[in-house]
Amino acid sequence: VFEKSKDYIDDFNEVCNNEGIGYEAPNYPMWSQKMEGLMDGFYIFAGFSNSGKTAIASNIALDYALNEENHLFMLYYALDDTKEDVLSRIMASQIRVPISVVRKPKRYEKLIDDGAENASLYQKQLEARKNGLEKLKDMSKHFMVRDGDEIDCIERMLNHAKSVKNYLKTRDEKANVIIVIDSLMDINIDSHNYREEKDRNTAISRLVKHYATTEIKCPIFGTAHVRKNSGRRISVSDLKESGRYEYDARAVF
Repeated sequence: VFEKSKDYIDDFNEVCNNEGIGYEAPNYPMWSQKMEGLMDGFYIFAGFSNSGKTAIASNIALDYALNEENHLFMLYYALDDTKEDVLSRIMASQIRVPISVVRKPKRYEKLIDDGAENASLYQKQLEARKNGLEKLKDMSKHFMVRDGDEIDCIERMLNHAKSVKNYLKTRDEKANVIIVIDSLMDINIDSHNYREEKDRNTAISRLVKHYATTEIKCPIFGTAHVRKNSGRRISVSDLKESGRYEYDARAVF
């Protein structure tokens, strides 16, 4: 018994050393400092609708993926938006132009042709968009976006992620994936029908944690909605549908 107990301590030390220093997000130094190196696990970004949780989760995850030292590839599963909406946000944040210019270039071309008051500004923004498109193509070796029309259930999503990681490993032994699921409440489960939303979300939470810590072993970011309240500060107890998210996540933001 005592020998086995000693072996557990050795195993613990080996796991700690193998985890290394964690992943760094160089463009978010305060975030990196507080996280002390991102580790494999389940992380939740929660907030009200249209409060910016998607923007925060996607920009931080992409920063981890673009940092070559991390050897990370971002898999973004958009269940709340189309892939065109997600790519528009990503490009707009990279080139610093309004999302509408990225998403609706023909509209702004027409405004220029019609001699709109801000025509010169729109022209510059469309030029930036043209350059941004090439930049986005170059960045595509670091990330992939899939929406609900392609993958909408938790089983196919995580099996797809596992397949991508296995392929990346054939090219780079250090390679791993960082996954963004937007949003957790919109995931379907094929293997079981749940009558209650609470039970369905409990199953989703457990599955995502299992894949993050055991099956795939990677960081998984999930966005989640919170209950409407009377204007008080949001807490983890406001997470919709299931208290299980609070316990399965490594951190809730």
